[in-house]
Amino acid sequence: MTSQEYLNYIVGLIDSKQWEKLQKEEQDSDNAVGALIVLLDHDKYRSVAIRRLGELGDLRAINPLIKLLSFPDISITWNAVDALDKIGFHPRNVDEAVVYLISSGKYDQIKTLGKKAVDPLLRLLLDGKSERLQTVINVLGDIGDKKAVTPLLKILEDKEKWFYLRQHAAMSLGQIGDERAVEPIIEFIESLDLESNDGHNALPGLLFALGSFGASAIPYLRKCLDKKGYVFRGGAAKALKEANWEGETPEEKVNILIELYEWDEIVKLGASAVEPLINAYKRKKYASLGLKDIVLALGKIGDPRAVKFLINALGSLLKNGYIVYESGYEDRAIGGLVTAIGVALSQLGEDAVGDLLGLLDDEILGKEATRVLGKIGDPRAVMPLIEIVQNENRYDTDNQRIAILALGDIGDQRAVVPILENARRDSAKDLRVSVRALGKIGDPGAVDFLVEQLGSEEDCVKDESAQALAAIGDPKAIEPLVRNIPGPGAFFYNEESPLNPYDYALESYGNSAYNKTIKSFGEQAINLLVRYLTDDDPDRRYRCAYLLEFLNWEPRKEEEKFNYSYALGRWDELKIFGKRAVDPLITALLEKLKTEGPFYIFSIEYALRDIKEHALYPVINLLSNSDAEARASAARILGEMEDEKAIEPLIIALSDEDQGVREEAKRGIKKIGGPVAESLLEAFYDSNKEEK
Repeated sequence: MTSQEYLNYIVGLIDSKQWEKLQKEEQDSDNAVGALIVLLDHDKYRSVAIRRLGELGDLRAINPLIKLLSFPDISITWNAVDALDKIGFHPRNVDEAVVYLISSGKYDQIKTLGKKAVDPLLRLLLDGKSERLQTVINVLGDIGDKKAVTPLLKILEDKEKWFYLRQHAAMSLGQIGDERAVEPIIEFIESLDLESNDGHNALPGLLFALGSFGASAIPYLRKCLDKKGYVFRGGAAKALKEANWEGETPEEKVNILIELYEWDEIVKLGASAVEPLINAYKRKKYASLGLKDIVLALGKIGDPRAVKFLINALGSLLKNGYIVYESGYEDRAIGGLVTAIGVALSQLGEDAVGDLLGLLDDEILGKEATRVLGKIGDPRAVMPLIEIVQNENRYDTDNQRIAILALGDIGDQRAVVPILENARRDSAKDLRVSVRALGKIGDPGAVDFLVEQLGSEEDCVKDESAQALAAIGDPKAIEPLVRNIPGPGAFFYNEESPLNPYDYALESYGNSAYNKTIKSFGEQAINLLVRYLTDDDPDRRYRCAYLLEFLNWEPRKEEEKFNYSYALGRWDELKIFGKRAVDPLITALLEKLKTEGPFYIFSIEYALRDIKEHALYPVINLLSNSDAEARASAARILGEMEDEKAIEPLIIALSDEDQGVREEAKRGIKKIGGPVAESLLEAFYDSNKEEK
């Protein structure tokens, strides 16, 4: 068989997918390797031939496979690498090493070859056939040999080249650092279409590449700081930092640091940064975040020159209601910036007080000035703010509310009486504000008013009042606090909590502001909580016991243990007290039936059942109660006791007017008397039917 005939034979096996027969031919015939090498030139059979040659492991396939490492189709290149690896190929020279490592994606290993790799890389670059030209360009930049400058410049200046190749050529030239590349890179930057994603995304990296050229690129980068577009300014600032250039004037220094968001460094510049920051704000070249940070930096520097500017900026924001930024959109969410200006003015402290006092009568700026004066805490503001609180005709209630909060922040005792008078007016708005301010001031003269608020129907007012009383620390507040203690019902169970639901509810309840206040009074509060375990109000008993549990309180004597378990409704724990527990359990049973219904009494019934003889006759007496649910409960308990003394009362209950009671009595008799009682009951009912 001639070589051509054998080749046709191999092709036939591949086309018919007779892989086992082909494998046998490959193993038995040296001619199979030659045939497969020939097939590497055929598009249809190339992939199969590469794979079979790799599996055969014949060294004759190495050179033909190396030629495929620069094949335009990357999938063919990858297959060739895989086949060479299976054969056990090791590059025999630098050229082979470079092309193999690039095709394998092992770029870091090429860098280790250093300058020896430059010529092979340039050959790959100049033939333009490799699908990995971008990788070749990047590796040349990493190696940094100036032999690559001219070829890379040709790619950069060739407008017909793929955009990303030009971009990466520019960045590699930046890594090499030859000044011949400065002007071409600038021309490339100026030609970018910044409206496109390609141009917008490429710009920061290109500017950063310029920064590596140092002094020769600085004039252009300085101009970029004044360009429209934060991408230009930000990229230029990073490039100038790369070039170790901080700016010649305070204005330039600040503008660079603004673009780098290095606000702490700006603050370190001190007074010299004030005017540049003000000018930067006025230009409105920065997004919302930048504006806020400019304002906060002015506050931290603390130069009085910033006061007038900040007040004017505040007025502009509040009067116009929006800011038009460089991008042209209207941002109506100015709350964060207004707050930042307030913080900055408060940091300027007494330097700002005079100007702020002059704004109190301003319809728009007055409220914000009031807030800031409270944060500053200067006593000069006390009387003007008191005037706002007292003059209900001149100022609306919202303005009064802000003034009260500000007086609380200042903490001057002169404000206590005016705040109390305002709180007692019919027009008083949001009592929480007055309560919170009085707590901050901490004057004992407010205790009686705060105690009154503990009875409020609003939990938030109760909480604020409790915190205020804790801040004042007057012991006479303890009893009203305990008497008005809120219940745990408002605290929810969280199934995802690491605690079980009950423990989570308990912890949430105990950590409420109100209960933390009670805890702050220490042993005095504990003793009062224990005393209230016997209060006439079952709800108050429960609340006090619940808080004691959070405080990890342990009963110190038997009477306390009984009262504690009873208040928490832990009926099962009362069994050990025997006769002592019977009447309280029956009382609790009747209370629960009235307030919560029969579903909530089973644990009480079980406790009475387990007390047995001490509870027998008190439970029998319940069979004559006017409430049918109570009678049914008594019949159920007697049946569970299984005491023969209960049979006669249960027989009488068979004639009860309520069907539920009769059914429970019937079940109880069966449970006590067994089969005999069941037959007697049948006879009883039969005789009743005959009588009817």
